[in-house]
Amino acid sequence: MQSKRWMQTTFFPKDSDVPEKFRGGGVELADTLIGGKLRHWDGPYAEVRSPICTIVEGDSEPRPLVIGRTPLMDETAALEALDAAVQAYGQGNGEWPSMSVANRIEHVEQFFAEMRNHREAVVELLMWEIGKTRKDACKEFDRTCDYINDTIHELKVLDRRSSRFEIVGGVVAQTRRLPVGVALCMGPFRKSFPPGVINIIFGRGRDTVGPLMKSGKVDMFAFIGTHRGASALKQMHPKPHRLKAVLGLDANNPAIVLPDADLELAVSECVTGALSFNGQRCTALKLLFVHDSLADRFVSQLSEAVNELAAGMPWEQGVSLTPLPEPGKIGFLSELVDDAIAKGASVVNPGGGEVNGTYFHPAVLYPVTAEMRIYHEEQFGPVIPVVAFSDEQEVIDHVRNSSYGQQLSIFGTDSDMVGRLIDLLANQVGRINLNAQCQRGPDTLPFNGRKDSAEGTLSVSDALRVFSIRTTVATKSSDSNRDLVTSIVRGRQSKILTTDYLF
Repeated sequence: MQSKRWMQTTFFPKDSDVPEKFRGGGVELADTLIGGKLRHWDGPYAEVRSPICTIVEGDSEPRPLVIGRTPLMDETAALEALDAAVQAYGQGNGEWPSMSVANRIEHVEQFFAEMRNHREAVVELLMWEIGKTRKDACKEFDRTCDYINDTIHELKVLDRRSSRFEIVGGVVAQTRRLPVGVALCMGPFRKSFPPGVINIIFGRGRDTVGPLMKSGKVDMFAFIGTHRGASALKQMHPKPHRLKAVLGLDANNPAIVLPDADLELAVSECVTGALSFNGQRCTALKLLFVHDSLADRFVSQLSEAVNELAAGMPWEQGVSLTPLPEPGKIGFLSELVDDAIAKGASVVNPGGGEVNGTYFHPAVLYPVTAEMRIYHEEQFGPVIPVVAFSDEQEVIDHVRNSSYGQQLSIFGTDSDMVGRLIDLLANQVGRINLNAQCQRGPDTLPFNGRKDSAEGTLSVSDALRVFSIRTTVATKSSDSNRDLVTSIVRGRQSKILTTDYLF
């Protein structure tokens, strides 16, 4: 059985398995990008630890491999980067916001070409730094490429629409999309963009992000994390009413398996939905509600399916389960499992919840009840709680009373019942998946959430709109004004800012 195989798996690679660049302290990122210049960092550094452990000579216990160091920037350095961004924006008159859409697209395409040349390096880092399997790491990189391509296409469409003047109620008007202002962004290759457009900040959040928010110079806040963290950071801003935000926060996505569900399909989708990237996705299935008429069979097949998954190192072919990157995660997951067991649940799959270094073997918990922590808390890891229900109202009440509202999945074939649940729950979550796991994508579809799960909506088109703001240019419809507008359109390129999120 697979359960025995993982127990025999070596999660501590040999020195020969570790790439040369990750040995002896790993890669040192000695430069910071501020104001379009790479500057040598002379301050303290933070170690980047891999979830993959090694046994060092003289040690009795394995420890996470240190694969590199990054600058541990302080408040002064963070504010310097912020000032560079503020200067580059220039209250909307900087080089980037003043640039035509066509020229901005050229810069993004230059970055895109550079990025694709580094595909293998990025995939390798995703495997060693956060434990993603090679297959998932490749998929993440390729999906990012598709997202950029789709965004460029959508930007061109939006630009054509926005550049037109319309006559509405006797008024000639053009609605332009202009920058929100300064936003926190991920830093790509510096030579692809004008100086100051992209600035990179490393360091502890309390030393860098807090001062940035308190400065009041941040106009756009993009954040993925907990709702408590987002609320605390937003409250630091001196003028929160000016702060535009798009937030991806906590989730506790349930699956609802109805009595007439295709059992084989439901089990397959729930295993993938709960354990893809070890369940460390906001869109992962976190709580499985299964009708009591098939709960025992579902749990038995679910346990067998989990035991068929291969565990090992991220670069090994066919591996689905890998070590966990987050410090303290194994202890937290063990606490959730112990709490559930103490209150009446069992770990039904062989080896579930057992630990090998930084590897936590998936635990299927059943039966789970509302008294258990795992019923309410997001595990963000390989623990699969199964709740048996007899009346659909139990599930409806849970979804309605939950603090979270990102997604849910419904498994069933009765169109009347499925349709009723959709009508009752559509106002509770951002997406309902039918006979499929929760997921993000395709990226042309909205990605959002309700309650404490999100703020704002993201998709290719929504991102362009969320990270920009509209300004209308209007005049009364008269012969002279129409002639003026025509001259403007013919004589100048429209300068519509799209999104600071990608551009």
